[in-house]
Amino acid sequence: MSDDATTIEEAVEIGLSAGYRHFDTTSHNDKTIGRVINEWIQKGKIKRQELFVVSKVRMTFEQSVVNIECKNCVLIKMENCSCL
Repeated sequence: MSDDATTIEEAVEIGLSAGYRHFDTTSHNDKTIGRVINEWIQKGKIKRQELFVVSKVRMTFEQSVVNIECKNCVLIKMENCSCL
């Protein structure tokens, strides 16, 4: 794991422990944030419904918003997420 990924993991862990529930992901950190959040969900430390997870989309002319939203949710392994 890269130093950046380790730093992101630590930040998400600290945030969740402190009660932070809004996570804004990018293509550079979405998998790492998703991994930590999903570990917490699987361990029963938090429920998915308690979180607000946001991702950004970069669209080309041919892409539809629906396809991009699904792709980003898959990347962070979330059933649903909000894309801006």
